[in-house]
Amino acid sequence: MSETPASSVISIRDLVKTFPDQHGRPVRVLDRIAFDVRPAETLVVMGGSGCGKSTLLNCLIGELRPDQGRILY
Repeated sequence: MSETPASSVISIRDLVKTFPDQHGRPVRVLDRIAFDVRPAETLVVMGGSGCGKSTLLNCLIGELRPDQGRILY
């Protein structure tokens, strides 16, 4: 992992994650997600069912490996 920018605790850059659909075709669940979490900041991940919240968090904790992009701690 690389170092984050000085003002960030976590920095996400151009995160992409795909999964195959029932026919084996790739479906992009995370599409170039980018954000920073700064010290003492509270972040909420909101969205409807199936929009990628758990996928994003699983990428952040290392349970899933992103197809593209960077996660900097």
